[in-house]
Amino acid sequence: MPTRILQAALVLAGCLACGCRSAAPQETASTPAVLPTIVLDEAPGISAGTPVIARGVAIGSVASTKLEQQRVLVVAELDAGHTPTLGAGACVRVGHQGDTVVLELELGEGEVAPPQLERCAAAQPPTPEPQPEPVDPEPQPEPEPEPEPEPEPGPAPTSGAASKPKPKPQKRSCGDDLSFSTLDVIDVSAVPLHLPNGGWRAKIRFTNDGNGFVEIGSVATAAFMDESGAALDVASLPGSGDWFMPFELPPHSNKQVKVTFHHDGGPKPWVDRIKYSWICD
Repeated sequence: MPTRILQAALVLAGCLACGCRSAAPQETASTPAVLPTIVLDEAPGISAGTPVIARGVAIGSVASTKLEQQRVLVVAELDAGHTPTLGAGACVRVGHQGDTVVLELELGEGEVAPPQLERCAAAQPPTPEPQPEPVDPEPQPEPEPEPEPEPEPGPAPTSGAASKPKPKPQKRSCGDDLSFSTLDVIDVSAVPLHLPNGGWRAKIRFTNDGNGFVEIGSVATAAFMDESGAALDVASLPGSGDWFMPFELPPHSNKQVKVTFHHDGGPKPWVDRIKYSWICD
């Protein structure tokens, strides 16, 4: 047997005895990129797997949620190939795509990313343009009164003419010192039986600028309307902490309440008018 063939046979026998294996390159899993921590006051319907979209494109999903003190911390991972640039004013909104809850990412302006992302501020109704003050016309001289004709003699009246009663001065009511303002309106996920199609939750502040105590009636005595004057349908959600029972406003104080409305298929409303009852103590 030639020497080279003998050497090759010995090498092959050694590999079989020792279990030689070819060194194959091992792949390492890349760590997905994450967005800055998202901080929300509440996160109904948001959990691991909730989609994250930006400008209509799905760019990632929620990896985890955690309640820390009074805030909900949300960690979202980006899908491979997506590298959004976050700038000043970047924020998130809780929205819906059909029946699915999604996080909508607003990218902001510039290239300096904020340390954390918070809920975008609610859109405020447009401020009406100031109207020019009316100019008073120049005063005109009053015409001199014409002399009244002397009455013709006639039969004496059988009874005195009835005089018109003088109007009584209107008394100021404690309700004149009450006011309200809508602070925010957010989306609410569907709740079986009570809120089957989802809805909106409005945060409203009542203020008493008067010097007396005032009791605001229950939510059942109130009516709510949007900017167009359309009525909003109040939903009753057990355990939600919404305004339900009457509450008292001391002098020069305010109180914030929450009211949930049924989704009517239209855009998110803004609570523009409220008719409510009150009692002065």
